[in-house]
Amino acid sequence: MIVWHVAGDSGLGKTVLLEALITQLPGTTRVLKHSHHLLEGDAQGSDTDRLSQAATTVRLHQDGIVLRGRHPKLSDFVTWYASQGDHLLIEGLKFLNTPKIYLSQTAIAPHIRVGTVIGPTPPSSLDTLWIASALPLTTETAHDIACTLASKPTGAGFSWDILQDALGSLD
Repeated sequence: MIVWHVAGDSGLGKTVLLEALITQLPGTTRVLKHSHHLLEGDAQGSDTDRLSQAATTVRLHQDGIVLRGRHPKLSDFVTWYASQGDHLLIEGLKFLNTPKIYLSQTAIAPHIRVGTVIGPTPPSSLDTLWIASALPLTTETAHDIACTLASKPTGAGFSWDILQDALGSLD
């Protein structure tokens, strides 16, 4: 499995890039999207709220699946979720210790691990690949960048072991 981790500030085109990258990757792709926004809660005392308090509960809806309650370790959940895929795309979780494809208008905080920078300003590190681009990404620009990332061993994708190590430090 190859993992692709895209992060950066809101509104720069992370999702557009992931959509374009999905079309370029062979096999099955899974996506893990982090959001700092809370999901709508269950009505306090409702059947679903009480079940979620008692045990990990998977709720099936017409528009998706929600996992509530006592969650398994993040590393166990991601391992299960990604186990049937060839690629795992992560959006967000910028502080996770993995080499990221980072969209940025300006300099990057030194505590964020970056492997590839996409944006108008070159990175200060010579070890970081820079793809010069105006931000936010357009659909056309994202497509061109996705083709580049998927076709060349740029270091943008990384091994499953790196992700497991990073997730293990969060559990």
